[in-house]
Amino acid sequence: MTADSRRSSPWTDYNRRMRWFFGTWMGGFAVSALAIYAAQSTRYEHVVFWLSLGTWIFACIVAKSALMAFRCPKCGQRFFNPYWPYPEKCRHCGVARGR
Repeated sequence: MTADSRRSSPWTDYNRRMRWFFGTWMGGFAVSALAIYAAQSTRYEHVVFWLSLGTWIFACIVAKSALMAFRCPKCGQRFFNPYWPYPEKCRHCGVARGR
């Protein structure tokens, strides 16, 4: 497998989307916690709390939507089941994740 084929692989895109989602989820939590901690005992404490929480939730929704939009490389249908977001195989054709 060459470097160009690895870069254009649909599973590379899947892994990128998964890293983006988990990075947003965990990184957003850490950034929000730090912002809230830094704003303690200021008059803008509540504003910082709601602004960081809203931004974090919005970023998680965008990242999760991008992850859920991933299409199966074999059949072209959506790979993810809306009720189970971390499947081992395509819900339509059964191709295993990463193959």
